[in-house]
Amino acid sequence: MKKMILLAAAIMMAFGASAQMSLVKDLAKKASSGNPQALAEVLQSIEPAFTNPESAGDVLTWYTAGKAAFGLYDELYKMKLMQQPVDENMMNEVLSGAYEFYLQALPLDSVVEVDKKTGMPKLNSDGTKKVKTKYSKEIIGALTSHMGDIAGAGNTYLQASDWEHAADAFGNYADLATSDFAIKNGVAAADSVISQVRFFQAYSQYQMQKFAEAYDNFTKARKLGYTDNNIVDFQTSSLAIMVQGMLDKNEYDKANNFIDNALKSDPSNGTLHDIKGFTIELKDGVDAALPFYRKAVEVDP
Repeated sequence: MKKMILLAAAIMMAFGASAQMSLVKDLAKKASSGNPQALAEVLQSIEPAFTNPESAGDVLTWYTAGKAAFGLYDELYKMKLMQQPVDENMMNEVLSGAYEFYLQALPLDSVVEVDKKTGMPKLNSDGTKKVKTKYSKEIIGALTSHMGDIAGAGNTYLQASDWEHAADAFGNYADLATSDFAIKNGVAAADSVISQVRFFQAYSQYQMQKFAEAYDNFTKARKLGYTDNNIVDFQTSSLAIMVQGMLDKNEYDKANNFIDNALKSDPSNGTLHDIKGFTIELKDGVDAALPFYRKAVEVDP
């Protein structure tokens, strides 16, 4: 009886997987539609395929979702240009989804080349199977052509104080605009642009009190030359809050190491030297901390 139950379960799982891939193939045809309603239906219907083991590992699933999402965004954008009423929040959510779907699709997009005569896989000189991509060119084209839209979504969220979505959109843009394929296709953004975007990503994270992420992106922005909007104060404040959290847990060595790393790239920051002195004082006393306090005054009278 137990074997029969296990066999039945296996059959049901296989049937479910087969059904999901059959559904994805049907939806793939529909994803080329220019009808917003049809594209929205694709996005709604394909959701179960994201969690099915077989369909979730198939590039067609994520390619289809991304194609439908970018298609829907483009149709809504056309409506907006024609001054027809559209839900801009939904537009930006669809755009974010399209970006995520295509990022899932890219690493899955590999097809083994097969010899038409023998039906056997073609081999490279080192004996490995020859692999080609099927959707990557189209995916990369869609991602790079929507870079400006993603940055625009970040600005919209920022103006609305929607910090979480703003941080995500700015991060997506910065990652995309510095990617290998953006560089290869000549559409990578200049450092001056990326530094500004990283600042606003960090600023949004700071507002959410995600100080570790904020500190990381403030640091990236400064390394790229960004100096506006009191970035040094924001970066230092993020670090101070993180260090205080470590000190509250008596993690003195961890706090010291963290400050030392920060000082390597920002040795003229008096506040960092002051924080270093405070950290040393808590553990070893004021005499041990005095050199760091003096250094703080020296670099920032």
